[in-house]
Amino acid sequence: TNYQKNSKEKDLYPKEFTQKGDSQGVNLEETYFLLSLHRESYHSTFSWRKIWERYPSLTDFYKSNSKEWKGWLKEKEIQKIQESQSKIQKGKEIFESLLEKNISILSFWDPHYPSLLREIYAPPLLLFYQGRIEILENLCISIVGARRASFYGKLQAQRFSRELSLLGFTITSGMALGIDTEVHWSCLSTGGNTIAVLGSGFDVIYPRKNKNLFQEICLKGLVITEYFPETKPLGYHFPWRNRIISGLSLGTLIIEGSIKSGSLITAKWAMEQNREVFALPGPVDSPTSHGPHYLIHQGAKLVENLDHILEEFSSIDPFLFSTNNRTSSKVTDIERKIMEFLKRTERDVEEIEEKLALPIYKVWKELFRLEMEGKIFRIGDKFAIHPSYKPIYS
Repeated sequence: TNYQKNSKEKDLYPKEFTQKGDSQGVNLEETYFLLSLHRESYHSTFSWRKIWERYPSLTDFYKSNSKEWKGWLKEKEIQKIQESQSKIQKGKEIFESLLEKNISILSFWDPHYPSLLREIYAPPLLLFYQGRIEILENLCISIVGARRASFYGKLQAQRFSRELSLLGFTITSGMALGIDTEVHWSCLSTGGNTIAVLGSGFDVIYPRKNKNLFQEICLKGLVITEYFPETKPLGYHFPWRNRIISGLSLGTLIIEGSIKSGSLITAKWAMEQNREVFALPGPVDSPTSHGPHYLIHQGAKLVENLDHILEEFSSIDPFLFSTNNRTSSKVTDIERKIMEFLKRTERDVEEIEEKLALPIYKVWKELFRLEMEGKIFRIGDKFAIHPSYKPIYS
């Protein structure tokens, strides 16, 4: 039966399910079924995409039976689906527990489920999340690296994550110590979007040192995991988790890591998923440079600056895809003021910030956009109107 959600249950679903136009509401039996099925299958290589393509409607899949599945689903998959159909009560118990913990769910059938993630090998049936689900609609780039990061590595992680997030990309990482931590904090400090993909459940924050970071990302970004809330951070979870980090992203940037590090596993997942792999070179005598250097020898793109990443996505304007920047094509007030200020001479960022009286991250965001559009260019540490561009500002 279809069931209209009460105010508490609304929190479990993305906004698209709770708009006034949704007259049918959410079928809770189907939700219980998915939770039960996820419990049975979340460490398997289920053919979710194949099932989804055969049954675009979750209701049709839920009502189907084994006679329809034979010939194109494996026997083990059929068995697990049947078991889940008989364990609806278990799914209901999980659902009620999620409500109490304010943890939301995103299923493979959900319109918010990222299209890039649907394409990967063994995509997750369900994702548990806290935070701003809408940022999944933005273009994502993942940045990962060594837990025992050097000062150089941390500095570069801050630099690339800050610059990419200011351009409108959502930055994905694993919330580990070291490079991942620098990535998330840098995005948050610029007002950008960041996603943390956990290798545990929401009840067991790992590493514990990042509890404050976890809370900040839940508030301002998005935290996701395929693991049920009580799941501990077991060692084998993280290599498997890494397929989601790379799977959400157009490309993955590796900043430091040994040959056997988790960040190289993420890079290998990205290669298998036919995504871009970028590697930042480091000192040849540093053990954490061995991983990125190995990847470069294997064909990853050597990255020294932001342009080396952006040129791989030159046909894409992240602002067109960013939910925060879907505005009209008219000139913004900020752009108008910047171009007016640059009319007579080049200016540095501090001068522009002072003139506009805006937070520095907003100034940088607009400057990066104008630079990408060819309206301005850099002269040393200053910006000037590009000679080939002649805007008309009234």
